[in-house]
Amino acid sequence: MSIHAVAALAESHDLARQYKKKRLAESGTDLAQLDTI
Repeated sequence: MSIHAVAALAESHDLARQYKKKRLAESGTDLAQLDTI
């Protein structure tokens, strides 16, 4: 796997986590539950 592929994968994973946090915050879910996702 190239360094670029690894970087892209890490970035997309980070974006997915940010999106999940944003959706949970919008839905009013307790942010403490994020650690279990």
